[in-house]
Amino acid sequence: MATFGQLITFGPQFSGGRLCTLRVYHYVAGTTTDKDVYSDRAKTTTVAQPATSDSNGIVYFYADGLYKFRIDGSTDGSTWTTLNTIDSWAVADQSLTLSGEGAAISSASTLTLGTDGNIFHVTGNTGPITAISGSQSEVTLIFDSTPTLTHSGSLILQYAADFVAAANVTMTLFHEGSNVWREVSRTPAFGAIDAKGDLMVGTANDTSARLAIGAAGTIAISRTSATTGLAYSAALNKVIYGLTYSNNVADATNDIDLAAGGCMDATNAYFLVRGALTKRSDATWVVGTNAGWLDTGAIGNNDYYEWTIGRSDTGVVDSLLSLSSTAPDMTLPGAAYDFKRLTGWIKRVGGTIVAFHTYETEGGGLELLWDSPTLDINLANTLSTTRRTDAVKVPLNFTTMALLNVTLVDVSGGMLLYLSCPDLTDIAPSATVAPLATIRMGAGAAELGMHARVRTSSTGTIAARANVATVDLYAVATLGFEWARRN
Repeated sequence: MATFGQLITFGPQFSGGRLCTLRVYHYVAGTTTDKDVYSDRAKTTTVAQPATSDSNGIVYFYADGLYKFRIDGSTDGSTWTTLNTIDSWAVADQSLTLSGEGAAISSASTLTLGTDGNIFHVTGNTGPITAISGSQSEVTLIFDSTPTLTHSGSLILQYAADFVAAANVTMTLFHEGSNVWREVSRTPAFGAIDAKGDLMVGTANDTSARLAIGAAGTIAISRTSATTGLAYSAALNKVIYGLTYSNNVADATNDIDLAAGGCMDATNAYFLVRGALTKRSDATWVVGTNAGWLDTGAIGNNDYYEWTIGRSDTGVVDSLLSLSSTAPDMTLPGAAYDFKRLTGWIKRVGGTIVAFHTYETEGGGLELLWDSPTLDINLANTLSTTRRTDAVKVPLNFTTMALLNVTLVDVSGGMLLYLSCPDLTDIAPSATVAPLATIRMGAGAAELGMHARVRTSSTGTIAARANVATVDLYAVATLGFEWARRN
């Protein structure tokens, strides 16, 4: 037996391991005289006695005063046994401090809360409640229309229509007449759930941003302008997880395995959730796994960019391969594919996809390692005191952190090498002042090698400068790269 203000529930019971149907007699306390119970909060429709449970138990509303309950149970619907008798159970309708239960509240009203645990029922209010006074840790308010609330404590709200709640409010919400429960905590942010059950988030009293759970399981986010709502939601900005990929497939020449995952689209408006797929780079795009991948043209020896694409009407999310890192040709997927996000890159050389492995890094980033690294820079008697830039095997059109093995050979010894991103200022290496040196070869040494992490430019290059006129050998092998995937 549970009480929710004037609402009392009797849940299903078990007897001898079997579900037991309940039959409850309601009497005036201390007697066997029937006392009315009701099926509606307004207490206009009485329930026939005794009240018999269905699969949901017994849920009824009670009048003020004392009740006596006799609870019988049956496992076969014909033989009844008294399970319990409760006498003098107090049921008290809670009322508003302002003007009593069910009274209209004007738009300028201040609602004064009572004792912790009290339940207040508000019907027919003609305007918002502009303030709530009191410091209760938990009070339940039941509304029949849309309130606007301000409270510094904790409230439990049961509502029939929409609601908007302001700072420092913890809200447990129950749609009357349904089984939809939702809980929102915002301290000190803002949260609201509209009549359709959509969660809206934004600045105080701003409902321009909405997070909606679609029928297909997709999550859509919309807002009216860039200065409201989710523009302030850093937690959702550029979110990405999973979506790694590899060419450990039967046809490693052309095919790629794409792992499941999800990401926010490039406009930060729609969340794309994709299952695992295998796509064929040597065939034009077709939706689904083991299907074509290429957006246009024929496959060649080029850099290709992998896009996660989705359509908001059905929630279908797939993958598309393109030569473009900014604008894939969406003709084949069609206009219904209205959201996209750059999530991968592959390189094709000599008629085959260059073999690699990928790993997810912090924040949804990607680490790609070449199965067989190549010598991308191999310069004899070329590197000097003048900075030079050279390409390494990384994506173009955005920067990455290149993972490199570097070797220097110089018979004169005692040389310095400074490796850097070409976007930065050209500075000579030094043994004593910044930026110092990436590699320092001591006097008498002829060879030196090391592992280095160097930021690349958007043209896929790194910069190098020595402190001697000519370095006998400057060689770099690219092991792979790290990419934040925040493009």
